[in-house]
Amino acid sequence: MVRDEIGKWIVDIARKKKGDNGMDEVVAAIETLGERFLIMEKMMDMAREVEYMPMQMELKKTKLILESHQRIVEAFANVISDRKTKKTKQMSTPHY
Repeated sequence: MVRDEIGKWIVDIARKKKGDNGMDEVVAAIETLGERFLIMEKMMDMAREVEYMPMQMELKKTKLILESHQRIVEAFANVISDRKTKKTKQMSTPHY
C-alpha cells in the first residue's frame, strides 16, 4: 500500500519534470527516487543517533556516579588512615 503510494508520487513528480520524450520521464523518476532514498537514509541515520544519545548520557551518568563513589571511599580511607596514624603516634610517644 505504501509502496504503491510512493510509486504514484514518484511518477507524478516525474511527469511534472518530463521533457519531450518518455526517456526524460524515466530519468526524472530515477532522480526523484534517488533524492527520496537519500532523504530516507538521512532520516534513518538521525533515528539511530537519537537512540544512541540516551545510551551515551546514561553511560556518562554512571561514570560520574562511580567517580563520586570512588572519591567518597578514598576520603573515608584517608580519615581512617589518619586516625590510625595518630593513635599509633600517641601510643608510641612516652609520657614523662
